[in-house]
Amino acid sequence: MRKAEVLSALEIGYRAFDTAQNEAWGYKESDVGEAIEESFVDRKDVFLQTKISPYNYKRNLRDSIESSFRNLRTSYIDSIILHTADSGWKEAYRVLEEYVAESRVHRIGVSNFDHETLFELIEFANVQPSVVQNWNDVLHQDTLVRAICAEHGITYQAYSSLGNQWFRRLRMSETKAFVKRPFVSNLETLRSIALSHEKDVPELVYRWQMQSNIAVIATSRDSVRQRENLESLRDESFELSPNEMAEIDRMDGKVNEVIQMRRVSFWNHDAHRVLDVFWLDREANTWIWKGGIESNRSMDMISYVGHVFVLKSRGDDSAAYSYQQNVTVADEPLHQRMDWNGSLSRGEL
Repeated sequence: MRKAEVLSALEIGYRAFDTAQNEAWGYKESDVGEAIEESFVDRKDVFLQTKISPYNYKRNLRDSIESSFRNLRTSYIDSIILHTADSGWKEAYRVLEEYVAESRVHRIGVSNFDHETLFELIEFANVQPSVVQNWNDVLHQDTLVRAICAEHGITYQAYSSLGNQWFRRLRMSETKAFVKRPFVSNLETLRSIALSHEKDVPELVYRWQMQSNIAVIATSRDSVRQRENLESLRDESFELSPNEMAEIDRMDGKVNEVIQMRRVSFWNHDAHRVLDVFWLDREANTWIWKGGIESNRSMDMISYVGHVFVLKSRGDDSAAYSYQQNVTVADEPLHQRMDWNGSLSRGEL
């Protein structure tokens, strides 16, 4: 969040902020610190949490933490967590424990830890983690880590609650024309439940998380949306029924229902020509070359229903194209085979 956005959130009523050292990932501690300092809100009424960049685990860690104190313009930090489980996390956690002993940091924890690494941390730690912040949405519910947190009294915080991690983790830059943001808005089950409560899908997701004992990190740069989120989180009349909760719980892992991924195999049976495969980027209105297939070779890729490819067979001079044919990825079958020999035939694998 940038300074103006933090100031807006403070004015609306937010009193807890999550940031991090790594500006390359979209964070800026100094903006958060300056906004709090310039606002009408006392520092003691604000909960501040920052995350240690993995690049600092093995070098100048204390210097980087002192830099966070200066950036946030505070003499104490409510919570500091390790941003990842990268190499050096154990040494870095020991340093965080020292800050707890000095009473300059009140809570420590981790982010992006799987269940095995979290178990390892619990056995290793002198100061038990107070918080785990992981990717959590209705399609990626992180149940194993949540169970460990519940057993050990650790607060579980969710990031990417509306599913934007799928765009990065599934290389979904190519799905912009097909997948709506926020990602979970594509789920008919969520739309139906939200409509029955006269809420939108993000409000529904946050409510499901709250009733699942998940700490919600609601993010928005828009002041109107900030206010709507806070009002919804405070709305005590909005409660999901046990059946609605169970219905959402059953959505875990069902990402294919949203993006309809399909495996596509292109086979070039032309004995003389290379077959070039292009993908249509509808948003940019341009063709993107995905690769050339030599004679009697194939290309395998994951694509999505509705994607359009153009197949072009190179001419004898390897510059001009002698044949061209467009093809759209179909709903069925799950693994589609496309055979080229001057023209296209489709099959199933």
